[in-house]
Amino acid sequence: MSCSINEENPTRIIIRERDLGIARLFGLPFLGIGGYLLGMIALGLLEHITAGQVIEWLKNAAGTMVGLVIGLLFAVPGWLLVFTRWRWIIDGTRREAELQKDFLVAKTRKSVAAQDITHVEVIWEERNRHDRDRLRMAYMVKLMLKSGGHELITWCRELDEARPVAEKIAKLIGKDVVVKEFGNPEEEGNDPAGDADLA
Repeated sequence: MSCSINEENPTRIIIRERDLGIARLFGLPFLGIGGYLLGMIALGLLEHITAGQVIEWLKNAAGTMVGLVIGLLFAVPGWLLVFTRWRWIIDGTRREAELQKDFLVAKTRKSVAAQDITHVEVIWEERNRHDRDRLRMAYMVKLMLKSGGHELITWCRELDEARPVAEKIAKLIGKDVVVKEFGNPEEEGNDPAGDADLA
C-alpha cells in the first residue's frame, strides 16, 4: 500500500503517503546543485553591494539571470521531491474529503464535498500510462465526481488492501463502493447514482 491510515475517531480518518525514501534521496542532488548555484549568486550580489559595485554587478545581469534560472531548475524539483508531504482527511461529520499538501514553506488545501461525489471506486489500471509493464499496474482508490472527473486517494498492489480503504472512505461520506477489476464492475451497496439523498 502506498499510504498509511490513521483512524483518529469513528468519524475521521487521515490517509498519509508512506515515506518515499528513494524519491527523497533522488531529490537531494538536485536540491544541492540548485542551492549551491543560488547561494553563489546571492554571495556575489552581497559582495558587490558591500564594495559599492552594484552597477558593475548589473552589467553582468544576463549571466546572473542564466545562473538564476539554472539554479531554480535544479532547486525547485529537488525541493518538491525532498520536502513535499500530502495527506487526505476524510471527515464524516463535515461529510467531505480534504487534500492537504505541505511544501514545508507553504501549504495547500482542496476540499471535495460528499454531495459532489457519486461513489468511491477501486479500479485496476496502470500507475503510469507510459509504462506497459504489468508491475506498474495497481488498484487505484478514487473519489468519482459528478463533474466527470476524479480524485486519486491512494493505490494498492492487492485488492484485499484497496477494498477496506475504499469501504472506510465510503462509509464516512455515505457513498457506495464500485470495484472494477480488469474492466468488470463489481458493485457493493446501492446504486451510486441513487444515493443523492445522502449527500
